[in-house]
Parts: sequence; C-alpha cells; structure tokens
Amino acid sequence: MADLTEQQRILVQAREWIKNQRDVYWPRAHPLPDNLKLVLRPFFQDTDALDVARYVVDAIPNPPFRAKAAAVLGVDIDFSQMTGITFQDTIVIADAALDPAAFTVLAFHELVHVVQYKVLGVDGFVTRYVGGLVGGGDYFAIPLELVAYTAQARFMVMPAEHFSVKELVQRTVSLGYPDPV
Repeated sequence: MADLTEQQRILVQAREWIKNQRDVYWPRAHPLPDNLKLVLRPFFQDTDALDVARYVVDAIPNPPFRAKAAAVLGVDIDFSQMTGITFQDTIVIADAALDPAAFTVLAFHELVHVVQYKVLGVDGFVTRYVGGLVGGGDYFAIPLELVAYTAQARFMVMPAEHFSVKELVQRTVSLGYPDPV
C-alpha cells in the first residue's frame, strides 16, 4: 500500500476534479423536469436538492489521474461505464435514451448523492467515498453508494411510502466510513 503522502495527493486531485467537472457541466445542465420533482418531492421535502440540482446528458469522464489512483489505492473504478455520476449539485447522465421510469430511478439515486454532498461538503464526500472504496475494495462496498442504492431500492419497491432522504443521509453519514489517510 502507498504512503500517506500519495493517498493525500489522490484525495486532493479527486476534490479538484469534482469541483472542475461541476464547473464544466453546470453551464449546459438543465433544471430537473417539473414532473420528476413532483414525484420525488415527498422524499426530498426537507432539502433544496430538487431545486438546486441540474442534469445534463453526456459521456461520463474518468479522471485524468485514474491510473495513478488505481495504483496508489489498489482499487479501480471506470466511471465511463456508469449510467450517472454526481458532481456536487450537477448530475451527468450517460444515456440519452433512458426511458422515463429508468430516468426517475437514476435521478433518485443521484439526488441522494446531492444530499450527501450538501451534508458532507466536497471534502467530506471525497474522503468518505475514497475511504469506502479502499476499505471495501469495491464500488458496491462504498458506504455512500450503499446508502444511495438502499434508498433507491426502497423508493422503487414502496414509492408510496415516503421517507426523508436527508434524515437517512444524516443518520448514516458517520457509519462505516474509513478514512483513507
């Protein structure tokens, strides 16, 4: 495993990359559709995520330091193969042909990340994301993703059973997040 200095550099690069990508996509991004907001409002009523989040359909990039991060952290993620990614309040969706139901579910998942960013800030989000990746050794073991996928599944299975995503994020924010540095 790499020394702390290399891991810290990866965290700094990841934070800067996320901030940069947000600035790249934000000018081309659109507000969430009103019909989507109507469906999701009961789950996000105690946060402004639905109003501040924007989305754009485009290819999802990998960070330019991906190979170095994989070597240093011992784990690799190919973001370009994902259907969506969130850069703070800006959601990039890879597939313009998503049907409305799939778009709703994907938007829900990514909006959980918007709330996580709001609660943790960029630095806290990146530290926990990378720490979860290193600690779990896999994308699906990252606690921030587990929370998003759990909330998404709950929404899909019981869409009439409203719950607060913000409360869920706040309750789980300190659980199982190893610090990579």
